[in-house]
Amino acid sequence: MNPELEAICNQIAWLERYCYERDCISQQPIPELSSEEFENAYRIAPQFINMLRDLLTDAIYFGIARLLDDAGQGQHQNLCMRRILATHPNQRALTTKLDKADTLFANGHCARNKLLAHADLNSVLEYPNSADSMSIDIRTLGEIIRELREIVQCFPENTLPPHPRRQNGWLGVAAILDNLGRSTQK
Repeated sequence: MNPELEAICNQIAWLERYCYERDCISQQPIPELSSEEFENAYRIAPQFINMLRDLLTDAIYFGIARLLDDAGQGQHQNLCMRRILATHPNQRALTTKLDKADTLFANGHCARNKLLAHADLNSVLEYPNSADSMSIDIRTLGEIIRELREIVQCFPENTLPPHPRRQNGWLGVAAILDNLGRSTQK
């Protein structure tokens, strides 16, 4: 097993989990889709729910950026998708898919470099307008992660687990909300 590929599979699995958890604590577009548990949690601690959603979003940005980074910076080597593609027999087609994901994430690179990892003075002074101009909607972030998963699945020795939505026994925010819902009904 290629240790770099295994580490990338692990990164993608965590990105999928972060998106899944973020979905669990996001208000749904119409009230009929919102769960009673979410409504209770949001009513009890809206600032915490919003903070948790934002922290998960930041983790998604950082994780995608790491996987899309260049193979090296100065004398340091990075764990990234481009490095593992260099040896794949279908390198050209997979690189095209990776370039598509990278293009979709253009604003994410900017947000990571100017707000999340470094406090660019102008971006901080113009906040929240600067953040709005660099944001990527969650559906697009999910699409990027799906592209990365599809690339890695082209390696027969990949170790990707099933998506968290399909994993039995995955306990996260949904389990917390469910227990919170039961405790507020008493």
